[in-house]
Amino acid sequence: MSECSPVITTNTPEFHKPGSIGKPLDNVEIKIENDEIMVRGTSVMKGYFEMPSETRAVFTDGWLHTGDKGYIDEDGYLFINGRVKNLIIMSNGENISPEEIENKIALNPLVSEVIISGNNTGLTAHIYPDMDYAQRQLLNSVDINNELQDFIDKYNKAQPSYRHITSLVIRTEPFIRNTTGKIKRKDPSILYEGQNAV
Repeated sequence: MSECSPVITTNTPEFHKPGSIGKPLDNVEIKIENDEIMVRGTSVMKGYFEMPSETRAVFTDGWLHTGDKGYIDEDGYLFINGRVKNLIIMSNGENISPEEIENKIALNPLVSEVIISGNNTGLTAHIYPDMDYAQRQLLNSVDINNELQDFIDKYNKAQPSYRHITSLVIRTEPFIRNTTGKIKRKDPSILYEGQNAV
């Protein structure tokens, strides 16, 4: 984070763990509060320049809210598993981190891009297929739909019911991205697709 000058944790050749973003630097403290990663230390900013209200919004008792969800394992390694602002809150009160599910769905070679959206009662997978892969495998649009649905059915079997994907939307166009290359999750087309999914 640029607010942390910019390094909080690091993996080194001697100390590293797959999937982790490493251990905190010596001058940094990390804690997890309500699943959010909080940071304080000598490299953490004092605040945003001439923006007191924005500064107050990101600090609690000297701890900086990173906006990232995560956990620290028994060996002190930090893992990120989502963004707080992207949480999907289900009708039963369960909080779903869409990034965790997206990472699992993205393991399928037929998936080029995926976004998980949701409402109170279910989750929708919006998938833009890897058309180069589909062509190499001689898959038509029906085959693509069937293969992706089979993959999601297998995913669902290994998940609690509140994490089941109940709708699948196959996109014909890539997602809209912002200037940093990230998919715009608030893209109206995603909401529109989810409302009309069957």
